This record gives sequence, structure tokens and C-alpha cells, in this order.
Amino acid sequence: MVVSHNNKTAFVSRRTFNQVALVDLESHTYDDVLPISLPDTLRLSANEKLLTVGVRTSPAQLAVVDTETLAVQFVTLAPPNTGTTTGGHQWTTSNGQFTFASYEGVMSAGLVVIDHRADNQVVQRLPYAGAPHGVTHALPE
Repeated sequence: MVVSHNNKTAFVSRRTFNQVALVDLESHTYDDVLPISLPDTLRLSANEKLLTVGVRTSPAQLAVVDTETLAVQFVTLAPPNTGTTTGGHQWTTSNGQFTFASYEGVMSAGLVVIDHRADNQVVQRLPYAGAPHGVTHALPE
């Protein structure tokens, strides 16, 4: 779940129903607004115009959603021909330009960098031995 800055609405992944719901936190009602297979983690950009949805299907994907139109574009995370993979978690930069998303699989696992200003293109892949799952941002001390 991710809550808007004004605490009036939230997007909620309903993985077992293959939906993302928009919840009105004041009236306690919701509507399923995005039919996405196996939605998992959700992140809103700082200006709340972009929603990213980690998808637990194979191949590993990330759904990029325009919150004003609810248009969805899927971005494949794993390189081609790398076998069965699934998406992990993601983190979007505060300016909304980049999302870092993890993916895992037997033949390939890693972290990708997606540039939203370049039509949601994967601009870098960072291989990772093992099964990366979570992504977060921390400032150095």
C-alpha cells in the first residue's frame, strides 16, 4: 500500500485478485482501477504523478502507471533469454526520474535502473549473485 501525501487516498495491491485498488481513506471505499497480474510492491513519485508496481509474474516486470490517466506501461527487468525470473521491490528517486528495481531468477538476478524521462527504458543492469529482493535508499553518514 502507498498513501498520498494528503492522507486522503491510497493505492493498494490486491495480489490474489490481480488488481490495484484506489482507496478513499475518508469514505472508506475503494475501486479496483488497475487490472495487473500479481501486483506486489507500490511506490509513488514525490509529485505523485508516477506509480510503480512490482509485479510477481515471470518474466520479471515492473508496471509504470501515470496516476492521472491510469495508463500502464510494463518494463521487463531481466535481460532476454535468462530463464524464469520474477520482480522484487523497487525505489523511485525523489525527482521521479529513475526507479531502481530488483529481480531474481535461477540464471539471472540483479538490479535495474529505469529512466522514466527516457520512456521508461532500462538504462543500466547491475548483476547480483543470489536473490536480491528489497531496494531502499539511504544517505551516507
